[in-house]
Amino acid sequence: MSDTEDVDEPEPEQDGSQKSDNENDLEKEEPNVLTEETAGQSLSLLCKSGDGLSHAFIRADLKEKNLSDISILQGYIHLRFVDISKNRLTDLSPLNNLTHLLSVKADNNNLEKIGLQPFPFLQHASFSFNRINDTSGLEHPLLEQLNLSNNRIDSVKYLRCGLLSKLHTLEIRSNKIQSIEELNIPSLKNLYIDYNSISNLDGISRMNQLENLSVRKNKITELTCFNEPMSELKYLDIRDNLIANIEEIGKLKDLISLQSLLIAANPVCKEEGFRMEVLMHLQSISKLNEDDVAEDEKLEALEIAKQRQLEKEKFAEYEEMENI
Repeated sequence: MSDTEDVDEPEPEQDGSQKSDNENDLEKEEPNVLTEETAGQSLSLLCKSGDGLSHAFIRADLKEKNLSDISILQGYIHLRFVDISKNRLTDLSPLNNLTHLLSVKADNNNLEKIGLQPFPFLQHASFSFNRINDTSGLEHPLLEQLNLSNNRIDSVKYLRCGLLSKLHTLEIRSNKIQSIEELNIPSLKNLYIDYNSISNLDGISRMNQLENLSVRKNKITELTCFNEPMSELKYLDIRDNLIANIEEIGKLKDLISLQSLLIAANPVCKEEGFRMEVLMHLQSISKLNEDDVAEDEKLEALEIAKQRQLEKEKFAEYEEMENI
């Protein structure tokens, strides 16, 4: 899953809304059904079965097999780890019989929906680089990590705490999402929603356990959402958005644990005194964009903030006297 190093990321691949020549070629290919022989060759990790009375292989590595049909897997009921990435799959329903699944990777397929029943033990799931257009079919009570990046998703309404109560990491980069207002997963610690079309972050305060938030390359213009405390947030990447007003920086002041702020490539960065304005409001940060924050900078910012407060108090006293 993702880390939080503040390095320039490459432009992600497109969301797949237009079919490439390779996709069209795949659709013209003949069906390629998973056989018992190929399935058998993919198995590894011999462990005790659920009842403890026998042994069975619990891992299947079937990536890059050009498969279009995995129906035979429904008979491999002891599997716990399945990797079916880089195939031509459009249907995952054969996996519904694998009630002991802990991890499934189905990246780089032709999926338009997920269509899985709730798995009682599933902890890790990845469906990136498909053609998925909604988030239904995700009701896994122990799921901790979920990757839905590079799809065609335009709504997050099915991503709710009642369905995903243990989820701590969600990657949903490079989709068509315009709002996260319906996103409600308080357990989230890491949220990556870069490269979408989000104009505001209304509702983000519901995820008050967030430690890492990345919303790079969206259409965000203001930061009012951070007026409500998010005391655990340590890393915030809001690069390549549309924040233009220097007053928006003050709305970050309640992020008391923030250590790293990436805000480059916003119009506000061109404002005179921008860096000092950030440091006045965010004494906790140790890195701003690509640069470390020196202690003498923090002291200077603190002094400016004190002088500004004194000036406000004097002005308030003056106004009060004028009104007597």
